[in-house]
Amino acid sequence: MFRLAIIAAILIWPWTIATASAQDDCQTETYDHNGSAMDVTVCRADVTIRYRVPRRGLARHGVVPGTVLFAGRFVPQDVTGDTAADEVSPLAGTAYVFKAGCAPAGYAVSGAMHARIELHGDAPVRGADCRVTGYRSDELIFD
Repeated sequence: MFRLAIIAAILIWPWTIATASAQDDCQTETYDHNGSAMDVTVCRADVTIRYRVPRRGLARHGVVPGTVLFAGRFVPQDVTGDTAADEVSPLAGTAYVFKAGCAPAGYAVSGAMHARIELHGDAPVRGADCRVTGYRSDELIFD
């Protein structure tokens, strides 16, 4: 029995260290988005944007602290030698729109992270029955 416990500890130990190391690589900063405080978390190439403090009125649409607004990744780019251009980090992923009584609807967005974050895409427009009735051009800005 003692040997089994030692073997289990040996097998689990590297996984625990790897998990802790991956979490240590994450950084979170707070941005503003349309009056909501947002947590922008970067873990290596992954970027997640969550509501920290949703603005008034979003709760009726199912938005609570921790709700994900965007999940994506940095897009690899060629280094141009232009310092200003190289400071811009292209992003791509999925943003979500929220409507009372409906599940969040995801849509593709892309943009860049520099002094602020700008994402663009075609957001679904939904009717009273939650079905997608069309799309609208959407711009998400995080300052």
